[in-house]
Amino acid sequence: MAQLHTKFEELLKQLASALELSPPLLEKDQICKFLISENYELLFKPFSDDFVASCVIGAYPTKNREDFLILVMRANFLGQGTGGSIIGVDKEEKFLTLSSPISYEIEFKPFRELIEDFLNFVEYWREELDKHETMMITPFG
Repeated sequence: MAQLHTKFEELLKQLASALELSPPLLEKDQICKFLISENYELLFKPFSDDFVASCVIGAYPTKNREDFLILVMRANFLGQGTGGSIIGVDKEEKFLTLSSPISYEIEFKPFRELIEDFLNFVEYWREELDKHETMMITPFG
């Protein structure tokens, strides 16, 4: 297990260097936070078999919540609309999040590409959430 966490820490150090960010600091429960930009805080948390990347998409929808959640369920089905990641809700049900399990066996180049794709999906779902929140629903569709 110690070797796995060493690999986890090494990948995060390489990512920080590649993105010209400060070296990662592991917080309580070994959670590591990266402030990619003012709009993106990327969290990493190690587990026994893999580690998870997570990012907030946005506030839980207030308008037509059921319609949006149906869209999210379709996106989550076989990872078709999420690039293999999972859209979920935080513990307080205030925010939608995108999470992706990542194998400790991954090398840095595919890891960096995976993170880039992951953040692209976060951006896509933020746009979808914004569209949904501003969409006017009328009795005629």
